[in-house]
Amino acid sequence: MTLEDVKEDILARAKLEADNEIAKANREKEKKLKKTQKEIEEEKKELKKKHDDELESIRLNAEREVTSFERKLEKNQKQEIVLSFKKKLYEQISRLEKKQKRKHIASLKKFGKKNFGEGSVYVSEKDTEKGENAMDILGGVVIENKTSKTRVDMSYDKIIIDILDENTSEIQKLLFEK
Repeated sequence: MTLEDVKEDILARAKLEADNEIAKANREKEKKLKKTQKEIEEEKKELKKKHDDELESIRLNAEREVTSFERKLEKNQKQEIVLSFKKKLYEQISRLEKKQKRKHIASLKKFGKKNFGEGSVYVSEKDTEKGENAMDILGGVVIENKTSKTRVDMSYDKIIIDILDENTSEIQKLLFEK
């Protein structure tokens, strides 16, 4: 083997070793590139999921707020309707004829005296007659016993309040059921 052959043999081995090292480096580079791409894809998936979760949370909160607002609005509208109903009821009672009111007063006075004895009788300022005391009520009577310890309120105001309180659910059904 000549010097030239030895030189070529060394160069061929060096080239083969260099090619092997380059191929190994390329394989490592490809492996790292795939790993990095995989990590990037996983990070993208996590960010997308986090973003989607945040959007869903925002959507749900907005939906809850809208629902809450709608309920409050509906409740306020219902309260306005009930108040309007009460107002019309009071207006109709205030328009009762004096003759009708006097009949009611006489009946209520009789009932009061029978059940609670003699005492002071209070009627609406508009309906006052001789021997009756005036009170700021819509109509009806308030009876107080002689000792002023017991007072029975049979005013229209109290009767209306009691009827409305006792029948709130039925009234709401009548007003709001579809």
